[in-house]
Amino acid sequence: MLEQDECWEIVNNARSLCNDWLGGANETKPEMVINALDDCIFTLEKDFRKTLEQRQNENYDRIGFQLNSAQKHLERQMDIQKRTLQTLELRHNEKMIQLTKARISKIQERFDVQIAGLKSKENLKGEFYDVNCGLINIIY
Repeated sequence: MLEQDECWEIVNNARSLCNDWLGGANETKPEMVINALDDCIFTLEKDFRKTLEQRQNENYDRIGFQLNSAQKHLERQMDIQKRTLQTLELRHNEKMIQLTKARISKIQERFDVQIAGLKSKENLKGEFYDVNCGLINIIY
């Protein structure tokens, strides 16, 4: 069997440079063509499942890293704001206390939106379906 890049090159060259093989149905053995197509489809499905699983794992790792980074960033931001809030409470600065509490809520809200967006991208989906099948007569 040919490698994927070689197949693409052959198909694209046949599509753009060649003519229809009008006698293909009469010049081939249908059972051989069916068996060859079945083998190709089986290989394509197997390759698709393998690639999908690989991409899902990569996506899961990437999203996990982004979630972890966002969580650490939130913790740093919250730590700063909570220390500021404690200082303001010791000084009884009510106006700044309210502003800092609002800032804390806004930081948490932005984090929640960011997490929801990341989690929505966590499950990578893919579907396998036939696009086209054909027969190419290669003459040496």
